[in-house]
Amino acid sequence: CFTAPGENVLLVPADPSARVSLFDELVRTPGRVSATTAFMVTTSGSSTGSNELQDHILALGDFAEAVRRSRRSEESALEAVRLIVVAPGGAPAAAQHPDPVASGVWTFAHVLQNEYDELDVMLLDAELAGESTERALSKLALYEGLEREWVVERETGILSVIRVATGPVPSTKEITRDYDAASIRLQTSGRVDTITWEEKPRLRADEGEV
Repeated sequence: CFTAPGENVLLVPADPSARVSLFDELVRTPGRVSATTAFMVTTSGSSTGSNELQDHILALGDFAEAVRRSRRSEESALEAVRLIVVAPGGAPAAAQHPDPVASGVWTFAHVLQNEYDELDVMLLDAELAGESTERALSKLALYEGLEREWVVERETGILSVIRVATGPVPSTKEITRDYDAASIRLQTSGRVDTITWEEKPRLRADEGEV
């Protein structure tokens, strides 16, 4: 479901055509889409997690396309929309109670940020309801910095930035020069931060090959 901080919740239809029509109407109607919109990732914990993930991804994709269509129309007055994806258990490193569906949505949100200039995507690992989540949404709606991934600690309600920290292995131990050949691998499509080098055996050209 979609909502603006402090405003009513909008339930997203399951039917694709109805969902597209709803989003197109929202972005065309002045005042219906706030400068900040939150998307709440709900999960049931059942065995249909893949279906839930697909539904969330389709809804986010349809919303992004609706905003893009509106922004590109000549008569549009819609500004860039800050989309806060609230995914309990979605943070890959900081989640206290990991959730596979929320984690999948979290990953897809990175794709939206890379592909849609019309959206300013932020990620929040927090409960879907509660005062601490409401306070976090209000802060992120006004936030002007560069951080994009956040978590609300369940025990304290404190809003914190998610950062990648260096592990206990010295960086000098992570570098090797004793290899025959290497290749680049993109571990997750659309995410340049997952590019890694992998050691590979050197290919030997057969007769007649270059």
